[in-house]
Amino acid sequence: MISIAVVDDDFRILAQLGDIFGRYFVGEEYELTEYTNGMEFVDSLQSLHYDVVFMDIEMEKMDGKEAVKRLRKHDLKESVFVVYISSHTDNLVELFAVHPFEFLVKPIKEEQIFFVLDKIVKQIRKEDIFIPLTVQRGKRNVSVNDIMYIESVGHNLKIVLSNQEELICYMKLGQLETLLHERSSQFVRVHASFLVNKTYITMYTQKSIYLSNTEIPVSLKFRNQVISQLREEV
Repeated sequence: MISIAVVDDDFRILAQLGDIFGRYFVGEEYELTEYTNGMEFVDSLQSLHYDVVFMDIEMEKMDGKEAVKRLRKHDLKESVFVVYISSHTDNLVELFAVHPFEFLVKPIKEEQIFFVLDKIVKQIRKEDIFIPLTVQRGKRNVSVNDIMYIESVGHNLKIVLSNQEELICYMKLGQLETLLHERSSQFVRVHASFLVNKTYITMYTQKSIYLSNTEIPVSLKFRNQVISQLREEV
């Protein structure tokens, strides 16, 4: 059963999200807990675990930025999906330092929440698929779901995982791309030097895609393919 926390000092938002979750999870069990400030939420972390947290940013007693920072002290593997919801888009770099899954701007639309939940639920429920890789320290089985992106650097590959660990792998990008596509449809080639896990993309333009606080260029050669694939995800 998926456990969701919503932290917002606007009771209208709490009610709206509650209604949306009810329609999304119709016929399924889920757990929803609501808080009106960050302090209440942080206090609950001593005894409760959440799979997903929808977090407002501007609140009294403790704002969303500080609440998520404290959440990550409990959630060292960053397994909790954090979705920021706010009326403002200031200081995005600071917000993405704690690696949220998504950022939504108020007013919230039901289709946005459905889209975000689709991605989160798919990631929570999917079976872990591992691929054997030769890395700097020997052979290692790497979870496909944990790979954020892969960058070709010289004759090697830099594989960046969701916990920010970086692995150096001894193979060509095209070889790893083929290996991944045999096991998963999560990856998209955005540049001659970059292969990206679509699950971690938080925003994209014609020239760049964003994964938390990382910006990756989209080359002209791959632009149409990238935009087409990402639109299919919406």
